Amino acid sequence: MIKKNKNLKNYFAFIENVRQFYLKTTLPKMDALEIEVLNHISKHWTNKKIRNVVVTMNETPGMSPASVHRKLKALSSKGYIYLEIDINDPRQKNILLTPLAITYFDGLGRCMP
Repeated sequence: MIKKNKNLKNYFAFIENVRQFYLKTTLPKMDALEIEVLNHISKHWTNKKIRNVVVTMNETPGMSPASVHRKLKALSSKGYIYLEIDINDPRQKNILLTPLAITYFDGLGRCMP
């Protein structure tokens, strides 16, 4: 049996809150890989770094560039991200989070006990 531990209790509460969030949310549903790509993008966004498509395709751990590209297209069609042409290099597209993505992350943030 596991000893009672405040951190463990908090973690289990967080997991349950996240599960409830996913069940109750009216936001467009994402699969696990879309969530992983969105989390990867947001990690850089919180550091105020703009990610472009090619770099994201090549640096997302555990996924092939083609899979990342498909997930970026899916996230864009669901409204979580949008692609903007880079002003310094028109061949590149930057990935930006939409208000819908901010709403999603805000909802997850509210799951913390």
